[in-house]
Amino acid sequence: MRVDAGSGDVLSEISTSSCPVQDIAWRGTYLCNVGLDGRTLSVRRPDGSEIWNASGHWMLLVSFLSPDERRIAAPLANAGADTVEVVTKDGERIVLAGNVWPVGWLDSTTVIGIHDGGNLSYIALNAPATIIDMGFKGTFVGAVSP
Repeated sequence: MRVDAGSGDVLSEISTSSCPVQDIAWRGTYLCNVGLDGRTLSVRRPDGSEIWNASGHWMLLVSFLSPDERRIAAPLANAGADTVEVVTKDGERIVLAGNVWPVGWLDSTTVIGIHDGGNLSYIALNAPATIIDMGFKGTFVGAVSP
């Protein structure tokens, strides 16, 4: 739901049964899964109109929209040990190193997640096979906005 910050009134509903929301970017653009098989992710404007979409064989429990709204990170279904695929608006696909469960985007080119053992870790898209273990457990609360 979109809520008026001043009054608390509900302005509009975002998530619907035909487009359940997976993630919301800071500008209000959101990511939802659509399609008969539920394997298509759609990036939409706050008014619900589609900007772009991508299909894949993902586990749609958690999917994340990058802060610049040009990339999606989603765990691959049946790929084993928490393998994440990043799909770009232009159709490029990047499979990230395994054993990281995604929890969001640190910035528009860095996926952050939980590594084996529960430590926060990140993977930069320019080095997709390298997991940087931050050495501590924690909760990721949000991306660095552009």
